[in-house]
Formats: sequence, structure tokens, C-alpha cells
Amino acid sequence: MDYLFVSYSRKQMYFAEAVALHLQQAGFEVWFDLQQLGPGVDWSSALKDGYSNCARLVLIASKAAIASRYVQVEWEAALSNGREVVVVLAENVRLPEALRGSPVYDARTDFDRAIESLVAYLRGEKPARHDAVPAPGRFPLPLTMPLPIWLTILVFALPAITAWVTTAFHPTDGYENLYFWGFVIGLVLLAQQGVTLLRFWAHRIRYEEVKNARWNLLWTQTVTSLVCGALLLFGAAGPVTRFMGITILFVPLITVYWAFRVLGRSADILRWFPSGDADQDMREAIQSKLVDNDEEPLDAEGIAPESTGVSFAVHYHPADQAIADRVASVFEKEGCKPAPENRANTHLVIMTNRTSKQWLLERNDSLAGRIIYILGTNIDISAELQPILQKQVVDFRMGRLKTIQAVASRLADEKNEQVSYGIQVSPKGFSNFYSLPLAVWVVWWVFVLVAAALILWGVRNLSQGGAIAAVVGLGVWLCFDLLMMRRISLPGFLHKLTGNRFAWFASSAPLAKDSVGMDRKSQMRLLRWGFLLLMVFYLDQSFQPSDPIDNYSLEWEIDGTTYRSAGDTTYIMIDGTPVPFIVNGTRVGTLDP
Repeated sequence: MDYLFVSYSRKQMYFAEAVALHLQQAGFEVWFDLQQLGPGVDWSSALKDGYSNCARLVLIASKAAIASRYVQVEWEAALSNGREVVVVLAENVRLPEALRGSPVYDARTDFDRAIESLVAYLRGEKPARHDAVPAPGRFPLPLTMPLPIWLTILVFALPAITAWVTTAFHPTDGYENLYFWGFVIGLVLLAQQGVTLLRFWAHRIRYEEVKNARWNLLWTQTVTSLVCGALLLFGAAGPVTRFMGITILFVPLITVYWAFRVLGRSADILRWFPSGDADQDMREAIQSKLVDNDEEPLDAEGIAPESTGVSFAVHYHPADQAIADRVASVFEKEGCKPAPENRANTHLVIMTNRTSKQWLLERNDSLAGRIIYILGTNIDISAELQPILQKQVVDFRMGRLKTIQAVASRLADEKNEQVSYGIQVSPKGFSNFYSLPLAVWVVWWVFVLVAAALILWGVRNLSQGGAIAAVVGLGVWLCFDLLMMRRISLPGFLHKLTGNRFAWFASSAPLAKDSVGMDRKSQMRLLRWGFLLLMVFYLDQSFQPSDPIDNYSLEWEIDGTTYRSAGDTTYIMIDGTPVPFIVNGTRVGTLDP
């Protein structure tokens, strides 16, 4: 068959998707797994059929891909079948000996130009390129990167650079320790964002973490520039120093440009993120530009759905009724018809941490027709579930209705909806803790703040009934923690009252004895958050300034009157209340000792 097979590691999913979409835009037929592996398909056999019958194989070369046994099987099968393997460099790698004669296109810095050259070669318009393949060096982080990646790294380091530049240009007269403290302050500013910077540089960070860090960066850079600029402008300095002060005042504009014009809009930054860790809206906005505009959008409104020939039945644990209702409503809106289990040609099985393992395996063996597993929450993967996980699972943990719309559209039109469906698929680990709907996060933080306020007030006011408030706050946190782990249920009437907006929470139903369960990392992370919360309150209480009278150094009694000494102050006790009597040797009280 005359198509190109894209072989890659899932760690470079966005990079590989961009290559596939560019090739499809150029008119080539491309076999890309996110598009071809429809919901419910056995991905192992479908992949084997894909790479065994391709005309050419395009290998996205990265360290993870070269180390992957699955990727190796794909390109080795292509070579053994006499098919050409074309290498697209995503990182510095050591190519296996068998691939060293293959065409190589270096897309690490100028992605668009490399893909243009690749398209020209595949069309027969230009000879093959054999770009140099640099092996990984001793430095553990990549150094050959596109400009938006360098800009991001610079922005994270910019507050520290500002402090160091100010130190270098500020006059030292009267500031003997200036260089030392300037260097230390710069290190502190660098350490503040250092972990985020290194994780971004190493492809190990989620988009949400970078997005949330931008506000801290904007604030830190603005304050740093104002302070450093003022020091250079108003210090005893020459025109060069004053010019540097004015320049530093404008440095926050670089951070503003990056935060609102680069982050979230750059295709290079999207391709940089690991699989499943980029923002889905950002991905759609960037990758959809490469999709055929004649294709009908998934969320078109005002168009009556036509019958698709898809009849479906939804299977679920009673605790997951709210999730099942949302899925079924979307399928019906897309023209699919609900049907009894024995007449449906498509079976939608909702899989969450509340689902019984035995029940899942029974459904997998007994249901006739197409079976599509829809992942509703994080789960704990076990060997018993491998027959199920061999099939392409639909990830609905984020509660994105577009994902279910894409599934329904793909079932109705297997061929024409592949690309749109592929963009909606966002592979993540089944135990990814951050795969939660926004509404759940909002409710989580509301409850955390309520619990925090109750515990803090209670600890500070133990003598005024605060113990009860602290216990109630602790109970709120523990109950909601169990709710987040879906160990307890949200009453059904609340689901109806909110229109199933919080379908992620379990409905009222007993927990199955052999439930799939939530992965231990997610459970421990919730417990760690709660533990850290309690530690913050403990430290807050520990560092509260204590009343000096409680730490008196001397106490004596004269004629039935009690006196206490604390620091430079002597107190006289009147009805149990300390009243200052002598301060710094000066008598301020009105009673005789």
C-alpha cells in the first residue's frame, strides 16, 4: 500500500503528530497511530499491519525512540521488507548501524524548513538530505533547540540575570559586600524557578505548571527590575550605569511578551512537551491549522444530526451513572441510537476506580460487537486488566465532551474523521494524577481553603471553642480527600441538581470488593497535600509571636502582689492580667511595689 508510516516514541507525540499533519497537508497518505487506532481497536495487531505494509517509514529519532523495542521492531520490519526508512531528528541521538545510510532531516531547530525539504524529497523534486547526526554529549540537557525554547529558558533565569547585571554595574563605593550579596540574591532568584526551568529544559514538565509559573515570573521580574533599576538610576553613577538602569526597567516586557504571545501559541513549545502534558486547547489551536478546512467541525451547532447506523449500549458501575449519562447524551446528539444490550452494535464500557475487575473481564469476553472502554478516572493498572488495555481506550478523565463527540463522529465515518479524532486523543498514563476536570479542581481548592480557615482559626483560639472548629476543619479535609479518591460518594440528588457537572465524583453506590482502585501515587499525593497543609498550620502557629509575659524570667511577690519580669519590662499582676510597671528602668505604673 502506498502510504507513509510514522514511527515514534510516545514521549515525542506532539512532534510526531506535527510531522504527520504536515505530510498529510502536502497530500501524502499517512499512517499515524492516533488517527488510525480507532476506539476499541486492538492496537497491537493494527500497528503490526500498519508498519508491515507501508511504502516508506518515517522515523522520529529521539533517545526514547532509539531505546524503544517497539520502535525498533517497526523500522526493522520496514527494512526487511525492502522499504526505505527516512529519519527526522528530534534530539541528539546515536543511530543504529542499520540506519546510518538512511536520509536524515534535522528538525531540531528549524522544523518547518526540514519538513519542506522532506516533502520535496518524497515528491521526487529534490535529492535526499543526509544531515549530520550529533551524538548526545556529556552535558545532560539539549543545547540545539528552537528560539522559543531558548526564550522560555531565558525568561525563567531573567530575574537572576537582572540581579547579577545590577551588581556588576553598581558602584562599589561604600558597598564593600555588594558583589557577595548581589550574587547570593541572584542565586535565590534562580533557585525560585530553578526546578521548573530544569524540568522544562529536560522535557519533563506539564504545560499547566509552566502556565501557572508565568504569574510568579511576571511578579518576580517586575519587582526585581524596579528595585535594580532604581539602584542604578539613583545611585552615584555615570551615564552608562544610568542607561543600564533604564534598560533594566524595560526588561519585564520580555516576560510579558513570552507569557502572552509565545507561551500557548508557539508550535515549537507544543512539540517540546511530553505526550499528554500539553494543554489540549493549545494543541487544537495549533494542530488544527494543518487539518483540511473542508472537514466539518466537531462542535458545529444548529445542524440536526443524521442517523449514523451506530446503535450503542452503555455499561457501567452504579457509582459511575453520572459519567455514563454524559457519554450517552453526547452519542445521542451525534445521531447514534441507544439500544438494548443484545441489539447494540457498539458497547461503551465506563471504566473507573470503582469498577469491578471481574465485571470488566466478563464484559470483555461476553459482549458481541465493538467494545469501547471509556476511562472516567485514574485507575491502578494490574496484570488482570491486560486483555482490556490491549484495546484503544478513550480517555474521558478531563470530562471533555469534544473527546466523546470525536469518538461518535469517528464511528459514524471511519475514514473522513480520522484526523479530527486523532487531534482529540491525548494519551496520558492511566494513573496521571492531574487528569481531573477543572470543576473538580475548583471544588477541591474551595474545600481546602474552608478546611484551612477552620483549622487555622481553631488552633489559634483553642481556649474559645477553637478545638471544635479545628476538628470540623480536619473532618472536612478528610471527607473531601475520600471524595477525591472516590472512596465515598456524592449524593445522587446533587448530581441532578448540578446537571452532572461534577460527574467525576462517584454517585451513591457501594464500593465493589474487587474494584480496579486508584493508583497509589494519586492516593499518596492527596494525603501528602493534606499533611503539608497541616504542617503549614503547625509552623504558622509555632512562629506566631508569643506574649512576653508567658516567657517571664523572674517572678516574686510583695505584700500579696505578684510581679513578673520579662526582658526589659516588669509587670504587675492585677486580677491575673499583666500591667506594665517598669519599662527600661523607667517607672510607668501607678502602684507602689
